[in-house]
Amino acid sequence: MRKFLAVLLVLVFPSLSAALELPNRVDGWVSSSKNEHIVPLITEPDNINLGRCVYKNYVRDIPKEELLIILTEGKGTGTLYVPDKDSVQGSEGLLPSNSGYRVMSISGKKAVLETNENLPLSLAVRYDENITLTIETNSLSEHEIIMFAESLLAAL
Repeated sequence: MRKFLAVLLVLVFPSLSAALELPNRVDGWVSSSKNEHIVPLITEPDNINLGRCVYKNYVRDIPKEELLIILTEGKGTGTLYVPDKDSVQGSEGLLPSNSGYRVMSISGKKAVLETNENLPLSLAVRYDENITLTIETNSLSEHEIIMFAESLLAAL
């Protein structure tokens, strides 16, 4: 079935012949195809495929937690912007007082960890030039989201 889907993806989205597939299990976390949502990025009126966004939830039972993976892939999604400054915290610029970001390397890939007092914890990883993996969670710590990202990258 996986091979059939991969061939179908190549036929439907020829510019994504090396499409990245998110695993169903990652180090104690489980996802199902029921909660995966794929959005093609197609221009109008030319019907040109520029990539896709894949949204997939992962859950674990002990402790009970959930996170969301957003995979953006293709020439229309661009490259993850990694700021020159290694970190910003507090009220620098337009950030709310308890918000900030930290630039890091995860499994040899550039990543940006964003904290915002009003939004979920978010970790964006530049997997490739036009492939970004974003992990969002309301319940994990910074350490736990980084550990999940390392496990996810190892599973790809």
